[in-house]
Amino acid sequence: MFALRDYQKKDVEKSLKQIAILNANDMGSGKTIEAIETFKTWRYDVLKETGLWLPILIVTPQNTFESWANKLNIQCTEWSYHILDRTALGREAFVVNIARFTHDIYITNYESMRVMQPNFEKFKFQFSIVCADEVHAISNRKAQQTAALKKIKAHRKLAMSGTPTGSKPQNIWSILNWLYPTYYTSYWRFIRQYCEVESKTVRHKVMKLEQKEKQGAKADSYVTVTGMKNMDLFHMEIAPFYIRHNKKSYCCPEHPNGVMEHLPDKSYEQLYVDLLPEQRRIYNEMHKNMVAWVGEQMETPFIAKIAAVKLMRLMQTTLATPVVTWDEDGNQLVNLTDPSPKIDLVKQLVTDDETKNFIVYSNSKKAAYLCGKALTNIGVSNRVLSGDTPRLERQSFVSDFQSGRIRVIVAVIRASEGFDGLQDVCDTIIFLNRELSAFKNQQAEDRLHREGQNNPVTIIDILARDTLDAERLNIDNMSWQMLLDLLDAKRDNEK
Repeated sequence: MFALRDYQKKDVEKSLKQIAILNANDMGSGKTIEAIETFKTWRYDVLKETGLWLPILIVTPQNTFESWANKLNIQCTEWSYHILDRTALGREAFVVNIARFTHDIYITNYESMRVMQPNFEKFKFQFSIVCADEVHAISNRKAQQTAALKKIKAHRKLAMSGTPTGSKPQNIWSILNWLYPTYYTSYWRFIRQYCEVESKTVRHKVMKLEQKEKQGAKADSYVTVTGMKNMDLFHMEIAPFYIRHNKKSYCCPEHPNGVMEHLPDKSYEQLYVDLLPEQRRIYNEMHKNMVAWVGEQMETPFIAKIAAVKLMRLMQTTLATPVVTWDEDGNQLVNLTDPSPKIDLVKQLVTDDETKNFIVYSNSKKAAYLCGKALTNIGVSNRVLSGDTPRLERQSFVSDFQSGRIRVIVAVIRASEGFDGLQDVCDTIIFLNRELSAFKNQQAEDRLHREGQNNPVTIIDILARDTLDAERLNIDNMSWQMLLDLLDAKRDNEK
């Protein structure tokens, strides 16, 4: 057996007692290692039960394909695997290979799985195991990829995510419904039992479109989850099929300081910059009117039609100076350009200590490329990681970083999933800004705060003074605490 830590051995032993398991171990604690060891026994269990030697399906974000391949090459050399090529021909070949049983393990992403699932059903595919990595991808119970995953036939199910709720605690129901659909049948029963809610009613006019006549009023009622309740009961309910270990905080009596108490601590710093006069003018106008005028002659409208877009526009303005153009269909295109006080501070931080490596994060692809260009202009070697980065190039980022060919990786937060191997040579993260999702931000931090890190990890947030930046950071911290209240069972995982 691959060399597991003691807690990982116990996690595998617990998994093997179930037909479905939710592994919510803290990010960076080795969930993939545990999963592969679980596969090795589960598959033979299914063979004994059915007489069928069935393949394994791993559904995971595309950014994690290389990470899975690397671990399979180390832990599971006896079985072959096939990784999806995301082209139309690649998806067709993926289905054909399953039908011909050319490999033991098939690795795909959620988006392609949704497209291929009808063929899975058509050809009556069944798998010994379906593993849903980063399972928060199905936390939206109404999403098409959620429905598609739930239709795939499997004898064993393994859900993996340090944050299976996604950004909303109640979304854990969707994962539980996939794991045990005959028990977790009602979303609203789950809400009534475990969620504190606030009911609201919105009234709006109802019109006959063809006559444009007012026909009265309609009331739509909805509930907002404001907190969780009955958590002791919930944790007791899921304990038989739930695994949760924290790295550096209490998770069970056996690990009062977490399973990686040797791991150095994280520390947080907040550095403030002042917006430049033009940025401040645009920010204030957008905040007040949902429109600002930009350009040299202030002739171009910078528009936000709804509140969500307004928030995005305000965040963009804190990053750099917005420039607006229009496409052929009249759609507004927003770019970012110098000057940028936030990027200027990044340049100062990375040049103050030329022996250190840095990871710079933003939720904006345009800000990431602008920052990368600014660093190149002052002679700081860097590469930008975004959703546009080809899959095969991602691993070269790590090798370039480890070898010293580059000192800075500028990454879009959502593109950094599965980006491992950085903790050996870096201990400092700079956030130009954060995602609106607390768990995405936590995942980004834990790219460095994991096994192999020998130094305290410093997290620096660059905030624009007198903007929503600080408020967003506080909300992020509160949201993360509510998720932890749900996820951390605070009980013995062996019970």
